[in-house]
Amino acid sequence: MSTCPTDGWTRAHAALGVALALAMFTIALGDAPTDFPTLGRPYLSEPDGLADWPAPPMHLSAHVSQEHTASWSQPLYEDPMVQLAQSVSQLDPPSDPNTDGAGSGAINDAETLGSQPEDQPLRFLRSQTVLLSQGEWQLDVGMTYAVDEADTAVALVNPRETVIGVDEANLTQRLLLVPLQVRYGLTPRVQLFMTAPLGYAETELAVGGTELKRGAGGIGDLGIGTSIQIIPGSVCRPELIGTVGLSAPTGNASLATSLLTPEASLGQGFWDAYGSLLWVRTYDPLIIFYGGGASFRFERELDGILVNPGERLFYQLGVGFAVNQRVTLSSSFLGAYWFEDYLDGVPVAGGVREPMRMRFAATIGKSCRIIEPFAEVGMTDDAVNSRVGIVWTY
Repeated sequence: MSTCPTDGWTRAHAALGVALALAMFTIALGDAPTDFPTLGRPYLSEPDGLADWPAPPMHLSAHVSQEHTASWSQPLYEDPMVQLAQSVSQLDPPSDPNTDGAGSGAINDAETLGSQPEDQPLRFLRSQTVLLSQGEWQLDVGMTYAVDEADTAVALVNPRETVIGVDEANLTQRLLLVPLQVRYGLTPRVQLFMTAPLGYAETELAVGGTELKRGAGGIGDLGIGTSIQIIPGSVCRPELIGTVGLSAPTGNASLATSLLTPEASLGQGFWDAYGSLLWVRTYDPLIIFYGGGASFRFERELDGILVNPGERLFYQLGVGFAVNQRVTLSSSFLGAYWFEDYLDGVPVAGGVREPMRMRFAATIGKSCRIIEPFAEVGMTDDAVNSRVGIVWTY
């Protein structure tokens, strides 16, 4: 059989074209990026079906670099969720917070640093409520300054003690006081206290161009008493505290000061027995308190005159706001009704008095002590005009 040269060249050209196409496809696969997404399919160690492909000719495999060949063994796509899971698995397992082993982490160590602040929002009522445990005690020490001014009329008399006229006089009372009080927890529901203030009081009377001053310093009226928790507080009812006390006339007093503005002199001049009730209700962070009481003052002779002081009714209403575990802001309204006084059995004109005042304070618990700055403003002429001070409790 005869052969045509044209057919031989055709077969040769076809074989050469197949070889070149296979070489170009192999090189293209080696240069392909390895980080393209797999569209939800799991990454493979090598392209699909590559194991079934025929090996390239030896003279063409040199064109495929070892780097490209090695890249086939790497994943075509690194799933970030898989990387995160692998990173978490390499972390140390969490330690048991209830164990004391050395494996506790920094977070557990931080939780044990320091001590939790003491939460006592009622500390601003420490002198009226029962807060001390059995055997505990507290000491109050501070400084207060009060000023009271009043205009009054005085009679002008001649040497024969005949009234010749009436003039206006300005009366000013000043009181610098260092309050001292000790409290002791007798039982979980009974608290004892004792007060022993020190200070200096001054009375100034200005009539026309004449000024008369009188001052005295020393100890004030001593007092003792007890506070009892009658009903503990609960969700359905307020806490009820009862207080009874007795005050002794150890402070400097005179007939004039006993008839002037209450709480503006170093001593009132009479034995005083009193009792009160206080209700306290907590609506976190608010504390509402209210109550009242009465006192009975015993008659006494002052400057040669028998003085029978009137009884006294007093009341209060206030609110405290716990800013945090250490700071409480409070404000209260305090009022009283003083019955008329008698001098040698004769009632004193204008003897009925109604002092009312507002009190504002900030109670701060700090380093095992309490700091309480406060200010009081008189609301009636019978009350002290103003009082400011600060008290430290240890």
